[in-house]
Amino acid sequence: MWEIQCFTESHFISRPRSQVWTKATGCNPVIVGSNPSGVSIIIKGYFMETKQVIVIRKDLKMRKGKMIAQGAHASMKVFLDNCIKSMDGRTYIMLAHPVNPWHSWLNGLFTKVVVGCDSEDELLDLHLEAASKNIPVGLIKDSGKTEFHGEATYTALAIGPDEIEKIDKITGHLKLL
Repeated sequence: MWEIQCFTESHFISRPRSQVWTKATGCNPVIVGSNPSGVSIIIKGYFMETKQVIVIRKDLKMRKGKMIAQGAHASMKVFLDNCIKSMDGRTYIMLAHPVNPWHSWLNGLFTKVVVGCDSEDELLDLHLEAASKNIPVGLIKDSGKTEFHGEATYTALAIGPDEIEKIDKITGHLKLL
């Protein structure tokens, strides 16, 4: 069973959104996206222990700001790759099964862990392993405009969100950055 609800601002006149939604469904809402016309996307479901791991290549010796930007790109890529863009192009909609790691991650602690790997080969191997297990992945290839002497370079990978045990089997050996 898939469940997604769309509400406009008019449904929430004089009451906070979460209060109205909780009263109607017994669940707290997660607002996945909205646009200037006031439409919000709300998903409800069940919880499981989830996380996302962001892997950064250490061998590139990127500046701290560059590492942060590449990790953020990877995390957002996973999210946006799993959304549907609305016809007007202003809203991203995620269709999530109520028993789904996405739902638990967005409604829970939103856990992210950042680890390092030592080479492009290791990064690509992690990507293939996670993808082969149907874990969401976002692989980032930097254009090379500000670093890497103009060469496009794989810099970061986001794995998950998914169940902690599934991700730990792939990334548990990597050290925190």
